[in-house]
Amino acid sequence: MSSTIELTNGSATLEQRGEYLLVIEQGTLISPHEVYRYVTELELASQRMKVRRLLVDARSESAQESEETRGAMWRWIRSQRYFDLVAYTLRDEMTIARVNMTALSERLSVRAFGSISEAHRWLARAAGRQSSIALPAVRGPASVPPPALSGSSSSLPPASGLPTQRLRRITATEQERPLTPAAPITRSHATLKTPAVSLESADEILRKRR
Repeated sequence: MSSTIELTNGSATLEQRGEYLLVIEQGTLISPHEVYRYVTELELASQRMKVRRLLVDARSESAQESEETRGAMWRWIRSQRYFDLVAYTLRDEMTIARVNMTALSERLSVRAFGSISEAHRWLARAAGRQSSIALPAVRGPASVPPPALSGSSSSLPPASGLPTQRLRRITATEQERPLTPAAPITRSHATLKTPAVSLESADEILRKRR
């Protein structure tokens, strides 16, 4: 499946090559308005062919683009959402270096090469890396916090400025500690609970025993 875009000073042939769109340019884009019309056709072809990679063979351009035309093309590259990867083949080494430096500095998925084979390999490798990125692991449901201590209020701050994390560790330790049965009350315990005897009462008890 192929089509042709007629330009003022040339043409561009669009052809689907597997999972990418190959564009062979003849001539030169002469104005920002023509750039707009040209890239609109590329976006429509992306939707029609269901491809999201683009390879532009611009080695047959007949003249250097103007600054305004080049700026319009870069504005489209920075803002377009139809192609995940864009590769260019250019005949000028200086232009190739300039395109790659700009793309790297702005973190754009765009690269320039001197041949179709190099551009094709980059599109295949870059697409493979994108598809191999694993999805983030789905986290399980949050654990249920331990029940609040009786008589405590969640609105009160921790006592003595103790960090909340430390309070949680203390609470967890207390909950894990095994419960021991209450010790039986011995005579010494009972003695501690008897009321104190006054000196007068003690004297009276001694007199009765005599």
